[in-house]
Amino acid sequence: MIVKSFVLKQQSVGKIARLIDDKTVAVVRPQRKIEALFREAIRKTLQEKKQADDQLALIQAYFLEMSE
Repeated sequence: MIVKSFVLKQQSVGKIARLIDDKTVAVVRPQRKIEALFREAIRKTLQEKKQADDQLALIQAYFLEMSE
């Protein structure tokens, strides 16, 4: 119950204070931080997919050239 109460209070406030480098205090909205992590993961995935597609195109061009 204590944890549940804490989570509800945290959600109602909508932000948490986190110590960064011992002295700096940053106020972070947890939902936005999670959204940012998801955006970063999606961006990296799309970037890796584009690189794989580019490599596949090069391989296909090579074999097409070899077959002619």
